[in-house]
Amino acid sequence: MYAASGHPSNSVISVIDTNTNTVTSTITIPGHFARAMDINTDTNRIFVGTDEPGTLYVIDIAPGSPTENTVVDTTPIGSFTQQVSVNPITNLVYSADTGSSTITVVQDTPPLPPDTTPPTSPTITVPTDGTVTTDPNVTFSGDAETGSTVELFDGGISIGTATANSPWSIVVILSDGVHSITAIATDASANSSPIFGPITINVTLPPTPSFDFTLGAGAVGFPHDVAVDSNGDVYVASFGGSTIEQFTSDGTFVRTIGASDLPGRPTGLTIDANDNIVTTNYASHQVKVFEQTGDVAQTIGGFLYPYDIAVDSNGNHFVTDSNHYEVDVYDSSYVYLFSFGSQGAGVGQFQSTDGPLKITVDDNDAIYVGDPSNARVQKFITDVPNNSATSVQSFNTNRANASVVDSEGNVYIASDFDNHVEIFDSSGVLLTQFGSTGTGPGQLSNPTGITLGSQNEIIVSDGYNDRIQVFTAFIDPPPDADGDGVIDANDLCPATPAGTPVDATGCPLSNDPVIPDSATVAGSAVIGDGTVLGENVIVRKDVVIGNDVTIGDDTKVRKGAQVGDGSTIGSNSIVAKNTVIGNDVTIGDGTKIRKGSQVGNDVTIGDNTIVRKNVTIGDGAIIGNDVIIRQGATVSPGAIVPDGTIIKKNSTFP
Repeated sequence: MYAASGHPSNSVISVIDTNTNTVTSTITIPGHFARAMDINTDTNRIFVGTDEPGTLYVIDIAPGSPTENTVVDTTPIGSFTQQVSVNPITNLVYSADTGSSTITVVQDTPPLPPDTTPPTSPTITVPTDGTVTTDPNVTFSGDAETGSTVELFDGGISIGTATANSPWSIVVILSDGVHSITAIATDASANSSPIFGPITINVTLPPTPSFDFTLGAGAVGFPHDVAVDSNGDVYVASFGGSTIEQFTSDGTFVRTIGASDLPGRPTGLTIDANDNIVTTNYASHQVKVFEQTGDVAQTIGGFLYPYDIAVDSNGNHFVTDSNHYEVDVYDSSYVYLFSFGSQGAGVGQFQSTDGPLKITVDDNDAIYVGDPSNARVQKFITDVPNNSATSVQSFNTNRANASVVDSEGNVYIASDFDNHVEIFDSSGVLLTQFGSTGTGPGQLSNPTGITLGSQNEIIVSDGYNDRIQVFTAFIDPPPDADGDGVIDANDLCPATPAGTPVDATGCPLSNDPVIPDSATVAGSAVIGDGTVLGENVIVRKDVVIGNDVTIGDDTKVRKGAQVGDGSTIGSNSIVAKNTVIGNDVTIGDGTKIRKGSQVGNDVTIGDNTIVRKNVTIGDGAIIGNDVIIRQGATVSPGAIVPDGTIIKKNSTFP
């Protein structure tokens, strides 16, 4: 039984047990003077009318309902309700209100029956069953009933949930090994779907580099940086000794460089394309360049606080000035070009108190700058001809200092605070880390320099421990199928018999190329037998020039370009980065072949012709003088292009 009692502030509905004639509970109504009430037995709801404000209160009395004996709804009615009546056939509620002289009619909608229908089984569309990945961060996605909650399980253990909004997505971190993944969807009424799966995901995490050996222990005082030349020899900038120490790749001491030529303590070190040893001297405000003989080739003064230096494939030098929070850019002759960076924590900025410290360059000439006070290494893309540099990515880690990038784009960062090395993939995903604080093998104390050896071994300057530590490679060494010491990528004679002396191309020594003293040839460049370079020719790293090639004076062949056997390139010409020139090609004087272009075999190109980026020239084509071939165009095999012709962008000639 239910009884209403009015009150000037709150009204009370009493619930009476008629078996004992006792009040079992009460329901408070925030309205003045509850005067009328009726029950709808069809919907198990009570309707109570109050005087002020004129309100019809709806109370749920369904036994066992989550809202039993609570107000579940209100409806405005006229004031001074005198009677409330329910029609159980129509479920209409009538309220007679004397204050407003009205009868208010309200439709009582029976509650919907409980939802007992389970949602459909969710699906996992990404990744597919049987996926093998080296990334522990796995994104699962698929379809499910909209609004349901999707839950993932790994071997029956919950690993993540998401609300389905077609498609749903969940990112989880999986350990090394095989994982059995299932999914289930649950709707708002707690109905659960059938189980989806299982699907199998195999996570094969990359191996963690391990300690290999130590070099220079006791022979270097606080090694601040480390670099490797084209022969695999290791050079150490001894901050404590104001010298450069050289070791073989197996750790054998070779010599000391700069004992009387480094007035300031060296902090940065790099090896340029000519295997010159370049060091920054923070205290003396200088950059010094040493030849392989150990003699000083150049001293450049006028720097404020040069901390580290890197050299790109075009010979541009990038020097970090930590006190000015910037990177200063110089050309190959150390002529100042421009600077980038400023003080702050934003993109492209460097923070106090350390400013930018160590700097490196990858195979694509991207620049990586340690920004330890902002706990990151920033990646920059530079446009030196236009004096610009843009920060495009950050690799975030505590006290990020020195870094190096391998041939697969993985970034190795030495943290001089946490005393370990972290390895990220090119997208910034942490792959692994190694090292810990201490003095034992594999332990580090203030690592301030890092580089890779010729076999991709990881070489770390262990500052406070006065040593260099070498760790096993994270990626495979470059393949060398015939074992002649020349990696397959540079080996023009891949089947050389074992024990045969070979040249830089992996070919038996004979008919050595002619390279004048005025020419500049990177240590990683490959020059074939019988090839003749003219005066002042510049050949950048990773260039491959075939046999019996002739290149005229003052011509530049840039990083990664290839020139086939028997080809001739005139004077004052340019073969740009990653360009491929076929066999028996003739290129005239003053002609420029831009980045990424492909020139077939037996092609002739005249003087002062410009071939823009990503152009394709078919075999046997003849191209005249003063021709311009715009970006992405194609010249068909055997085509003849007259003098002065302009071929439009992305077109095909003829």
